[in-house]
Amino acid sequence: MFRFMVAAGAAMVMGTAALAGPQHLDIIYEQCGVQLNKPPATCNCISDSAGVQLNENQQAFMAAQVTGNGAEIGRTQQLLSPNEAIDVMTFMTTAIEACGG
Repeated sequence: MFRFMVAAGAAMVMGTAALAGPQHLDIIYEQCGVQLNKPPATCNCISDSAGVQLNENQQAFMAAQVTGNGAEIGRTQQLLSPNEAIDVMTFMTTAIEACGG
């Protein structure tokens, strides 16, 4: 379907450390428009929802996924428990519909 959903589905391993913050939500917002061609309102909803539903490590992992940054995917993935990785995958596969997109 789209690249970051497939990559998130494969991400179920644990590992290292990442710096998360608002820049990750900005990346999620930007890539929503670029990769999915969704309108700003939908992308704003997705990034806002990620800020509420996902912790900072999950946000960093999602940002790495949507940019296809393999090194960062591996690094941030190691910070997540298997359940946290599943939560990111679930979020990524349901957020568009939940945001009306």
